[in-house]
Amino acid sequence: MSQALKSVSHLMVTPGNPPRDVDGLDHERCAALHNAIFKHGWTASGRAAEDFIPQSRPHVELYPQVLQDDRLQPSTLAFLRLARALPMAHENTNRAIMMFDITDDLELDYPWQKLESILTVWIEMMQRGKIVALHISIGTGSYEWDAAGGFHPTEGPPRDPATGARRLNTAQRPWTILPYSRKDLQDSLELWRKIVGTINSKIGFNGPSEVRGLLDTGCLDRARIPVGSAREFLSQAVRPRFSRIAPGLSVPNEEHFSIQPYLNGQAESDDIIPPILLFRGDTCVSPDDISWCGFQPKTAATECPVGLYLHYCDRLSEWPQEDGCRLVLPFTLEAGWAKQSDYSAADRHDKLLQSGVNPYALSHPVQLLAFLERIYLNVHSGHWDVDEDGVAGGIEVWRKADTELGWPYYHVPVGPGQYW
Repeated sequence: MSQALKSVSHLMVTPGNPPRDVDGLDHERCAALHNAIFKHGWTASGRAAEDFIPQSRPHVELYPQVLQDDRLQPSTLAFLRLARALPMAHENTNRAIMMFDITDDLELDYPWQKLESILTVWIEMMQRGKIVALHISIGTGSYEWDAAGGFHPTEGPPRDPATGARRLNTAQRPWTILPYSRKDLQDSLELWRKIVGTINSKIGFNGPSEVRGLLDTGCLDRARIPVGSAREFLSQAVRPRFSRIAPGLSVPNEEHFSIQPYLNGQAESDDIIPPILLFRGDTCVSPDDISWCGFQPKTAATECPVGLYLHYCDRLSEWPQEDGCRLVLPFTLEAGWAKQSDYSAADRHDKLLQSGVNPYALSHPVQLLAFLERIYLNVHSGHWDVDEDGVAGGIEVWRKADTELGWPYYHVPVGPGQYW
C-alpha cells in the first residue's frame, strides 16, 4: 500500500470507526480520504510526491462558480475547498452514490451512502489490486529525441509489470480496472479449501486426501475455458471427495463440465469471456430467464442448466468482472422476503445474491468470493444439512431465501469491509 493510502487508514470506515453523525458532510474526513486517493494516483503515475501540493489546486479554485451555487450546503463547500473532485452527492442527505453514465436517473430511493463510505470502498479496491493507478508510460506512445535522426516514436510497455494491468480506453487516467485481482483469486481458493474442510468434518472424512485441481488441463481445454480467472480457480482448487457443494449444485467433474451451453463457438476475441457453468444443477430453464447484461451467444441454446455460472465478461469494458457469478434457479422467489444487496426484491430466476443498485461501483455481478462465503456460512452454521454426498437437500433448499427467517443467509452485504 502506498504511503498516501497508509496515511488515511485511521479515517477509513470500519465497524469500529463508522461514519460520524455530523450536521452535513463530514468534510475534513472525506477530503482527506479523497486527497489520499488523488495523491496515490499522482505518485503511481510517475509524478513526484513533493509536487502534489504545488501543482494541484482545491476544487473551488478550479471551479469558482460553485461558490455562487446557493443549493450547496456549507459542509459541501468546505469539502470543495479542501478536495479536488467528488462523486455526485445528494444535497439534502449529504450522501452520495457512484453514477457512471450521464443518462442515469438519480432517484431518492436509491441506496445512497455516506461519502466517506464510498471513498473507503475505493481505497479497499486499490488495496486488493482491483483498481490500479498506472505509470504514465504504460500503454502510451511518446517521442524520444535521437541526435542522429531527430524525434522518433516509442511505445511504453502494454501492461504494468507488477500487476499485469493495462490501460483501458474507458478509464480516466491514471486509473484502470483489472478483470480480477490476485488477492481475490487467492482468497477464493482459501475459502474453497475451508468449505471442503468443513464439509469433510461434518461427513466424518479424515486426513488430507484431496488433490490439487478440480479439473485437469485436458478437461479445461475440451470445455474451451480461456486463460484467466476461471481456469486458474479450477486448476488450483482442491478436489473434494464429495459431490455436492451447495444445495442441488454439483462439484465440477470431467463427465459433465465440458458440456457448456455458452462455450460452443469461437469467441469474438480473447477479451470476451462467455458465461461458464461452474456448479451444475439437475434441471434446466429457458435462456430467456437469464440476463447476461450484453452477452449475445452466437448459437442460441434451447435450454440452459440451472446452477452457478461465472458471468460473461468483456475485459475491455468499463467495469470488467471476470470473477463475477450468477446463480440461476429453476423457480422464482415471489413471497417478498428474498432480497438483493440493496434490499430490492430478488424475484427472478437469476437475481438471488446479486447487488441490485450498487452505490459503490458500476453495476456488476457478485464476486465468486461472495458466493463461496455464503456457502461457508450456511454450512458452518448448520443452516444447510450435510450428508455423505456433501451439502444435502436439493435445489429446493434455496427457497429458504424467500422466508422471514431464512433470507439473511442469502443476502450479500456491500460496503466498507464487505463486497462492492
